[in-house]
Amino acid sequence: AVCGFEAFINGKHIIGEVKEKEQAHREYKQAISEGHGAYLMDEETPDVFTVSVGNLPPGASVLIKITYVAELQVEGENIVFSLPGTVAPWTQEAALDETTQTDVDKVKVRSRSHNLSVQVSIEMPFNIYSVESPTHKIRMKKTATKATVELCPGE
Repeated sequence: AVCGFEAFINGKHIIGEVKEKEQAHREYKQAISEGHGAYLMDEETPDVFTVSVGNLPPGASVLIKITYVAELQVEGENIVFSLPGTVAPWTQEAALDETTQTDVDKVKVRSRSHNLSVQVSIEMPFNIYSVESPTHKIRMKKTATKATVELCPGE
């Protein structure tokens, strides 16, 4: 489950608040119509989320941080965490076609080039023997029962 949403826009830090969907959409639309920056995260289905960012200044530097808590799967003696790198194309198109406001022109960004960073914090009630990624190079800091893992730059 998502337990945190933050946006960093040109060095400004915004912390998201959980609100009823209709109220969140009203406030997002109002902020856009008043010329303010606005940020909205919707849960489309369990574990599928859409983030809308409105009224970005040209050339803005944007970082979206989502904090997510999940129960891990056990496979034999291994504990497994999987994070999908993309969402199914039909879901992406539906998100791009969604209208969250009508006061300013909507720009659909379909670029495949993006910077993605993933950092995973692990806390276990017993010793962690190894952490591996079969698909990406990772770097890790570890104690007996805690680890922080992140993708290596360029992954």
